[in-house]
Amino acid sequence: MAVITMGVEGWIDDQLDRSNPDPAVEAQLNSAGYQALTNTNGQNRQQYGDDINVLYRQVSHSNFLRARYSQSQLYEMMCQLWMDHFNISFEGGPGYFVPEYQEQAIRPHAMGRFADLLAATANSGTMMRYLDNYISDARSGINENYGREVLELHTLGIDRAGNQIYGELDVVGAAKVLSGWSMVTENGPNYGSFLYRDERHSTDPVSLLGGQWTNAGLNGKAAGDSLLQFLARHPQTANYVCWKICRRFVSDTPSEQLIANAAQVYLQNDTAIVPVLRYLFSSQEFVDSEGLKVRRPFELMCGAMRSMGSEVDYGFESDSSHQLRSILRRLGHEPWKWETPDGYPDEARPWVNSNQLLNEWDFTSRLARNIIQNNNRSGSLETDVNLLRGSAQTGRDLFDRVAFQCNLGNLPDALRQSLLSTCGFGDGTPAASVTNDQLTELCTYLLAHPLFLLR
Repeated sequence: MAVITMGVEGWIDDQLDRSNPDPAVEAQLNSAGYQALTNTNGQNRQQYGDDINVLYRQVSHSNFLRARYSQSQLYEMMCQLWMDHFNISFEGGPGYFVPEYQEQAIRPHAMGRFADLLAATANSGTMMRYLDNYISDARSGINENYGREVLELHTLGIDRAGNQIYGELDVVGAAKVLSGWSMVTENGPNYGSFLYRDERHSTDPVSLLGGQWTNAGLNGKAAGDSLLQFLARHPQTANYVCWKICRRFVSDTPSEQLIANAAQVYLQNDTAIVPVLRYLFSSQEFVDSEGLKVRRPFELMCGAMRSMGSEVDYGFESDSSHQLRSILRRLGHEPWKWETPDGYPDEARPWVNSNQLLNEWDFTSRLARNIIQNNNRSGSLETDVNLLRGSAQTGRDLFDRVAFQCNLGNLPDALRQSLLSTCGFGDGTPAASVTNDQLTELCTYLLAHPLFLLR
């Protein structure tokens, strides 16, 4: 409804100004006892020990709640994008590392400068643990995992034709420069925090990308800091990062011109993300992109809950938490459960198949029918279709309201009449005469419409 009040351009401007989490949602999470989200790695280890499942329940359900209730929708979408870009896996190390990484490395910088986001992930004990940099030691052996991924996945990347501007010598050089970047491994409140160990740092001379950057005159951690700042501002990084942003919001194959223009904005604004988004949302390619992106399962589920006005219990031990996590597991899109560092795919192919569609339709149908619940648990997920009636006077009004809530645009008259007839009422039927069962059936059909699967 905010789009109607503000207009599309006004709503986009409002979203671009919301570069922080929704304070009302964060206050609710705090009241509901999401202690893991504010703890450090060490505090989570001390508080929860080996019970990492309770940590995961907090992390996963907080993502659902933020996506469902936050007024900062663009901000939350950018958090999801960077969670994939700088992916770690809950399964790839102790689970108590994930909350601090999500809350302290990713979310504070989601709509800031990419250079700051890159530095925050690199200065994270979690990233050092996940990619084994915490054991990289120039005295006994350099570990190349993080050096490789910081070039291949986090910054320069590989272009759409499969080409890369860096080689194996650059990977080795980056790994040397970043050796000594580690974490606290001793038990205690600082466990898992970032720690630079100078005795492990390589002092070998390093030259990257044919001499575009060298560590000459730089000592210790300052060399790594300099390298990351250089990489964040490299034109190839600008192109790679902007390709990911354009791919997320426009289509799986955005034009090279759109990407190049966005990359120029990125460089002109010292890696700031909001100017890139502002340019992108004003482009004709974005305007024409409706229906070109397949909603991944997490977005589909949260979009359906927002469309139906479904109420989700805030308790991370609640039935709604259990049910949503179970459904998302079946759909293969649980937060922080992609094991490799490239993150969940952001293109249609992996998410569009008959089994996936049937499972998604099963979810949206049960959501509309208010039967996603386990009577043995408290805190169910509740959908009340009466809330969709609003001031509707006729069957046509009801159809238009639900279609609008589902962001389906103007559907063909023939389709509307066919669906209403199937549900047992028509355009002119008084809205008060339409039963909840009939309205629920209409909701299930509209949520199953192919356009709802698209963005």
